[in-house]
Amino acid sequence: MDAAVDAVLTPKSRRSPAAPGPAPFLMPHAEHHAATVGVSEEGIACTKAVCNYIRETYRRFPGSTDAMHLMWFMQVHHIDIDYYDRYFHAGAYGRTHAEHMATWHR
Repeated sequence: MDAAVDAVLTPKSRRSPAAPGPAPFLMPHAEHHAATVGVSEEGIACTKAVCNYIRETYRRFPGSTDAMHLMWFMQVHHIDIDYYDRYFHAGAYGRTHAEHMATWHR
């Protein structure tokens, strides 16, 4: 479980500013980096402890749901297209999202 937590958190490390390059957001990289919440070593240790407890107690992870049935867990919502249009570059959401309201809520 420790390796799994590390694998998830490593790409999200905020210890150094993101390298300049393409980004989905419109704000400068430095501003985005300054507003990003970091992950503390204590937070990582806590996450590992909880994940290890679940794995050791239930002999699987996640503990209360068969991993083969996770397809039933999802969040359904309407994205705020105006928000993405204002703060993100074109292409931040797909055509399906753009057409959803007109298709399903006429």
